[in-house]
Parts: sequence; structure tokens; C-alpha cells
Amino acid sequence: MNSYRRFDIRLAADEKHYFQISYDPYNNVVTVDRFHTGCTKDVLHSRSFTVADRAGELKLRIVMDRQSVEIFANDGEDAATFVFFTPLSADGISFHVDGEANLAIEKYDLTI
Repeated sequence: MNSYRRFDIRLAADEKHYFQISYDPYNNVVTVDRFHTGCTKDVLHSRSFTVADRAGELKLRIVMDRQSVEIFANDGEDAATFVFFTPLSADGISFHVDGEANLAIEKYDLTI
């Protein structure tokens, strides 16, 4: 059972930088925030898109390389691609929730 007001995933994170994906289950909105990535270029730092109402449940597939992220919501019903400019040493991933949420996480590292 999920009972949360907001859920955040921070990628490419260190003490000062991160790329954030947030989900608001009440409005069914996913927001991507690049404000804390350290980018000094004139870019749009925040974008939002609406996803289908699934009673607070959201399935995300996130594909990330060194400076880009692709997000696929609910098996590809919605998708978005972003570039970001955090330092390459920023490699942390963290999850933050305002309330309680059940998570099922799978992480794969790809090597060439």
C-alpha cells in the first residue's frame, strides 16, 4: 500500500550535485529537475509531464549513461530524454519519499 505525497530519485549524486526525478501521485505528474547538476549553460532546468492515473503506482525504467538519462514511464506510455552535466565522479543514487511507499528496484550495470 502506498501512502505518500511525493517520491524523488536522485541520480548522478554527490554532496553538491544531483539529477532529480520526482513523482506527485495526487496530480499524476513526473518532474525532472536539473537545477542541482552544476550546469552553467542557459538550459531549461525543470520539465514535467503527466502520466496515467494508476492509484499512486508508477513504473519507471531509467536508462542512464555518463551525461544523459532516458525515462520510460508505465512501460513506455510516456518517455523523455535529458542531458545533464554533473561531474563524472558524482555516481550516487538515492531515494526520498514524503510518506510511505513500497519499492521494487532492479539495477543493472552495463559494461562494454
